[in-house]
Amino acid sequence: MDIYDIRKRNLLPKDYENILAPDIAKNIIKKEYVIESSPNNILGSIDGYTIKPHHGFKYGLPHDPLGHQKENYIDSLIDKGTVVVVRPNVSARNRFYYPFFISESAELFCVQSLSFNAVFVRTIINGFKDSVAVHGRPAPTRSDFAPVTDEFGPGYWKTSETDFHGVKNAAVMLLNRATSMGDEGRVFGSDGKDYMNTSRDKIQLWTPLPADLASDTREFIYNRSVIRRYGEKRTIYQKYLEGDDAWAVSGKSWHWIPGVRDEDYEFKK
Repeated sequence: MDIYDIRKRNLLPKDYENILAPDIAKNIIKKEYVIESSPNNILGSIDGYTIKPHHGFKYGLPHDPLGHQKENYIDSLIDKGTVVVVRPNVSARNRFYYPFFISESAELFCVQSLSFNAVFVRTIINGFKDSVAVHGRPAPTRSDFAPVTDEFGPGYWKTSETDFHGVKNAAVMLLNRATSMGDEGRVFGSDGKDYMNTSRDKIQLWTPLPADLASDTREFIYNRSVIRRYGEKRTIYQKYLEGDDAWAVSGKSWHWIPGVRDEDYEFKK
């Protein structure tokens, strides 16, 4: 059974990426299912109706004078996002069939919100949040389709600021100075080891791709980039240490570890 009542909270977070658009869902129900009246307390009942697959015998069933009334009621629930049809089909994923996408940070968003009823979108997203609260964060959506909205899309990490831990680093350097006092004839601060174990936070924001990016480069990145919320922040803790350096004569040098570029792309794994 791939028809669910969101109010019953029986969908797992990962299922939400496979919710079909309302028009597609209504068409599937009309073609593949029959709607019957049923008591509310029956398992699977939706507001006094049960939706059952007809297995190809729908047109051999007796005429139901209330058939259109039942269909219209279920259609209204689908338009509100209360009833959904869930069918995974990653190969055919696009904004017309699958309105929702799970970002790399496990946020659900609508890939084309202006094409759908605001109540529908809000109901689905709220249902997703409730499901995550119970079951935990799902894995991100993976498909060849790369959605782009005002809030979400492919991009890159761009450094916005660097926070040097002033008070902490001052204490660390006092200790370094005490241990280097035996180095006669050398000015403190002239060697990388004088800054050993100082630390900083490199703060980066998820940023849309530059407008002047070459079309072939843009396509390459679009096809491989993860999808995140624009403005999403990540903080990378770094320490100043001596590490391997293939370019140094000695094979080692002092630098910030882990190394992070000021502009860094993140591709799907």
